[in-house]
Amino acid sequence: MTLQDFIITTYCAIDNFLKENKLNNIRKRGEKPALSDAEVLTMELIGEYLGHNSDKAIWFYFKTHWLHFFPKIGCRTSFSRQCANTYALKQALQRDLSSRLSVGQALYLVDGFPIPLCHIKRYKRSKTELSSIGAVELAPYFMMYTNLMTYPLKFRQHVLAIKEKLTYAKTASRFGVGMASLMRWNRRITPCTTHNKPATKIDMEALAQDVATYPDDYQYERAQRFGVSAQGIRHALKRLRVSRKKNTSASQS
Repeated sequence: MTLQDFIITTYCAIDNFLKENKLNNIRKRGEKPALSDAEVLTMELIGEYLGHNSDKAIWFYFKTHWLHFFPKIGCRTSFSRQCANTYALKQALQRDLSSRLSVGQALYLVDGFPIPLCHIKRYKRSKTELSSIGAVELAPYFMMYTNLMTYPLKFRQHVLAIKEKLTYAKTASRFGVGMASLMRWNRRITPCTTHNKPATKIDMEALAQDVATYPDDYQYERAQRFGVSAQGIRHALKRLRVSRKKNTSASQS
């Protein structure tokens, strides 16, 4: 079912419920609002289902994307006030759903709200309550990034599928990733698992010859000869798989 069909089905179900229970005209005085109560309840239910947990966010979403379905949406203040005034209809709708779900079942879920326990983030940077539990225990519940420094392919595919309906900025804010990452994923979705970038400042062949000629020199001495930092020499030696000496005999220096 597409989102458009889901909105239409939800609206028809709510509108039929209000008419069957004679709740479609509960106001006895005051000006009649532009939006019907069925439209407001539909917007609230669909908005909460899509993750918009405030009246302002729901109003902005339908004002931006579904104005052709709700052309009389009006201003945000009127929408929020009407949402608050339909609490009795929400209670009646919840009681009706509860009576239907409780038939032949001892336990059922009526309503719920999300708790931010897990998120897409590397394990060492996680600040949620579950971050104190071992990685082995958490593995079946959410993805861990202890060794991998890249997002998995399934997560990238999910983010790009959502991006087709949202902008780059909204998608990046929703999933907590950078816009540059989204643009790279849009060009190439497959994660790069190897580092094939060649050295740019240090000639690796010359460094290997320098190590063979001066095997006992310090890294800062090699850095002075090559005109780079000692940190760069350390990374270059790591690429050459040249480790520090582990022998116990004294060096020539």
